[in-house]
Amino acid sequence: MSLLQGNLEHLCLYGGVNIENYETYQQFLDSRMMQQDVDYISDVSMIRKLIELGYRTDKEELSEAEFYRRKTEIARLRRIKRLGLKYVISYNMNFANDPLLANLKLREGPNKTGEIHSVVFVMCLDTKGIEVSGYIDLAHRLVTDNFEKIFKKQKLLIPKHSDLSHCNHKFLSTRNTDSPNWKVVASLTRGLTFVNKVDKKTLYVDGDQSCGELTSKVTVEDQNYRRLLIFDHHVHK
Repeated sequence: MSLLQGNLEHLCLYGGVNIENYETYQQFLDSRMMQQDVDYISDVSMIRKLIELGYRTDKEELSEAEFYRRKTEIARLRRIKRLGLKYVISYNMNFANDPLLANLKLREGPNKTGEIHSVVFVMCLDTKGIEVSGYIDLAHRLVTDNFEKIFKKQKLLIPKHSDLSHCNHKFLSTRNTDSPNWKVVASLTRGLTFVNKVDKKTLYVDGDQSCGELTSKVTVEDQNYRRLLIFDHHVHK
C-alpha cells in the first residue's frame, strides 16, 4: 500500500465507518444513533450531543472540528491522487515553520486542477535588495516557474514583470499584465481589479471591502516577506 493510500484510509475510517459517506457532521452523528436511543430519549438533538460527548465509545469521540479537518484533507489527497504525486510538488513536505509555503501547499493541487484561481499579493526585497510588490496568478506561476525551488526554500516567491502587476518601489515603476486566468482592469472606484477569464467574476483587492463573489482573503505573516495576502477565487464553471 502506498503512503498516500495509507493516509487516505487513516483519515476516512473512524469507529468502523467511512466519514466520506457523510456530507455534514450532523449526518455522521446520526449514523451512530441507535433505535434504543430514540426509544429512551425522544429529543434527537440531545442524542446527537450525547454521542458527540462520547457516551457511545470508551475513547474520545470525533469532534466537529476534526470531522471537517479530515474532510478537507481527504479532498486534498484525492486531488493529489488524481493528478499523480509527481504533479503535486509539495505533497509530503512539512512547512510547520513556513507560513507562506504552508498556505501554498494547501492551494497547489486546487490551482492545478482549476478548482480555484488564487492571486497572491507579495511585498518583499528582490535578489538585488530592492523592495518590490505585485499580484501573482498562482495557478499560472505554478506551471511556468520552478516551484520546486520555492518549496525547497532555495528561492523566495518574488513578483516578476510578467505577473499580473509589478511595482519597483525604488524607481516607482509599475506594470500590469494579463495572465491566462485573469484580465487586469483599472476601476475608477475600486482601483486595480482582476476579472476571471473562466467565470467572468471580478476580484477586488482594495482594503477591507468585499473581495467579490466566490472569493475570500487570507493575510499571511512570514518573516521572509514584508506583506502577504492570498485571494482565493472558487471558479464557477
